[in-house]
Amino acid sequence: MSLQLLKHGALALFIMMVALAQSSSAQQNLSDIARLVRLEGSFGTEIPAKADLPAEPIEPLIALGAVRIEADSMGFHTRLWPSVEIVNKDAARTITEVLLRLDIYDEELRVLSRSIPLSEKVKAEPKASASMSVRFAAILPDRMLILIQIASIKFADGSAWRPPVECSLAEDFKSLTCKSISISNRPGH
Repeated sequence: MSLQLLKHGALALFIMMVALAQSSSAQQNLSDIARLVRLEGSFGTEIPAKADLPAEPIEPLIALGAVRIEADSMGFHTRLWPSVEIVNKDAARTITEVLLRLDIYDEELRVLSRSIPLSEKVKAEPKASASMSVRFAAILPDRMLILIQIASIKFADGSAWRPPVECSLAEDFKSLTCKSISISNRPGH
């Protein structure tokens, strides 16, 4: 009886460890394509965000490296400078263009203020990284959460890549809601 109980306990422990490892892996994969930054004043601070991800694994082809956001208030306008490192994990193709999406949420009103696509030509050789920095000005909230995510990548060979999920800030303003993108809507697939 005690041997059987010990086997069941060991099996339960093993299942819990596998589930925890998969959850940790999913969170790591999410940080490869999306980051949440709180901007108060002139500098942004990255904050951890949990997400319920679809069962489909996120391809480890491209990753967000260091993310930094600075701001400068100009009366009613705010000038933002997001700087993002793009890590090319592909062993053969060179990245030539990156399209990011910045979803800017008003933290006081708890609503999406605006979604801004940012595109820049970059050159990230295989297994290397490149930085992109795009400046823009807009009427933005005083206290904001900014969700930065990779929207698409173009390669020198003409192919493209898009993450298998798109995320948005959940109602609790602490976690992300991610949904799968069908393969037919993903360029390069």
